[in-house]
Amino acid sequence: MTERPFYRALGSILPEKSGWLLFGVVAFVALALAYSRLTPLGEAPDEPAHLEYLRLLLETEQIPAVPGSPGEVAYELHQPPLAYALTAAVVRVSQHRRPLPELHRSAEFDFSQPPKRYVDGAVGSRGWWPPRLVSCFWAVLFVPALWSCAGAMVREVSAGSAAFFLVGLTPQVIFSFGTFNNDAAVISLSTLAFALVLESNRRRSDSLLLLAAGFCGLALWAKLTAAFLFFPLMVVATRWPRRRIAAVTGAAWLAMLSALLFYQATRGIPLGHAVPPSWGGGGGSPGALITEPGWLVTLWLGTWAKLGWFNVHLPIPLYAWFLFPATALAAGVWAALRGRTVAGVACLAAAGGAFALLLVYMTTTDWQPQGRLLFPAIGPASALAGLGIERLARRPVGSPRRMVTLSFVGAVVVCLAGLRALHLAYAGT
Repeated sequence: MTERPFYRALGSILPEKSGWLLFGVVAFVALALAYSRLTPLGEAPDEPAHLEYLRLLLETEQIPAVPGSPGEVAYELHQPPLAYALTAAVVRVSQHRRPLPELHRSAEFDFSQPPKRYVDGAVGSRGWWPPRLVSCFWAVLFVPALWSCAGAMVREVSAGSAAFFLVGLTPQVIFSFGTFNNDAAVISLSTLAFALVLESNRRRSDSLLLLAAGFCGLALWAKLTAAFLFFPLMVVATRWPRRRIAAVTGAAWLAMLSALLFYQATRGIPLGHAVPPSWGGGGGSPGALITEPGWLVTLWLGTWAKLGWFNVHLPIPLYAWFLFPATALAAGVWAALRGRTVAGVACLAAAGGAFALLLVYMTTTDWQPQGRLLFPAIGPASALAGLGIERLARRPVGSPRRMVTLSFVGAVVVCLAGLRALHLAYAGT
């Protein structure tokens, strides 16, 4: 089948590898900035609490201690410090003089009414806030790392490129980078770490494996949701031909985890606890995973597009688009199970480990079936999706370039729909 002039022209402008990657970086950062601009400050999950952490850090110039009671806006102070320390450094260097406001929940807020804002309109404001800009530009690290993961297990570059756009360019991922929290940091570092795990396995490079272990440990200092990286790291290490290197790899990760736990203990979090016991809380019943299957719907929506404080949605028909990446991911899981390569098993261990840790968190700490808690595992998800696309069809829509183009265009259209949803939700406020 001959290609139409549009695809030939696009191919002449964009080389198959570097051009699409550059296109992906520009598109992702531009969309993240647009999402940030349209979303009033505080209108993202737990953003007021994350900003409170940063505000205290800027005012006192030290990592805040964890209080005995979380209060209204201090309930994220238990988080590891890396993302906040880096953001504070950038804010200081930028000499931003506009103080961060204390954001409080509006008495009128109601999850069941999408137009309602979490923060009072007079306080939460739009604009270019440096903490959000730092989150947006984590994408400069994240996008190339995700690109590497997406193409790690495929022969056709087009399959990896399509997987990148289908899995990485979604409204919820963009929203996570466009607002302020520690998600952008942990997603970026986890994706880079996993890319290094796969690359070390491909090259059989001792130095790359040790570097991967270092980044797997560093990601923990951004957020403990990166703990799943232990599983793929051990899959590769246990099959490593040089046992001493494998042992050092595991020891390096455990050392960084131990250092974090002891550091957190100095801030008021006992060893073995995610938050101080005085905070109370507790997750749901494990049986609820079976008896209350509605959490799967919440998790599905929150993985793809459940913006704002989970109260801004896309038009319902657009959610059908996400069946494409879901199908590709399912096909990739099946192919990895059948192939049983080291890379495939590492991807399965990473994705399965992240999902298992989410279930443990939901049933022991806090019943939150939020898709964003799985985003640190977007690297293995994209690798499996790329494998699935390649296995489903070599040339599903006429040509490899056309497959990538359609994936990109479809992903951008859905992300633009997310922008419109945010505009409609917060217009005039």
